[in-house]
Amino acid sequence: MRHNREDKPPDEVNTLMAVDRSLYEQPDFPWADLERRLGELPEMSDHTREQLAEAFGKLWRWTFDVNLDHGNSVEFIGRRTIALAYVLSPAIFGSNTSLRKLSERLGYTQPMTLSSAASAAAKAFRISNYAQRLHTSKFPEGKARP
Repeated sequence: MRHNREDKPPDEVNTLMAVDRSLYEQPDFPWADLERRLGELPEMSDHTREQLAEAFGKLWRWTFDVNLDHGNSVEFIGRRTIALAYVLSPAIFGSNTSLRKLSERLGYTQPMTLSSAASAAAKAFRISNYAQRLHTSKFPEGKARP
């Protein structure tokens, strides 16, 4: 809790002031500096907040754009969530984790299951990660894949 100098100091401060008055006369704690060093976001403008909300809305709408009446809808949503996370930041799943290795770790018998979801995410948001760009450069359109 921040202490306002205009307010009466709490009893603990009065006790400390009796020992050393300079403890109370110190400048206020540099909260803004601490928050900056901890990586907390500064106050956002309403416009920035609206843009952020719109971006998150697009991500969630894409993630949940499945037939919820389908028996495997939760699996589809999970797959899309994992694929989107992989496209945005593959390091979430460990350094140098390929989509194939991630598919194996998750128990998919067909690596293309997760790969097609990641490809759809990349196309939907026109983004890709370094692994996808590397893979695409190895296998440009029209070239046979192994």
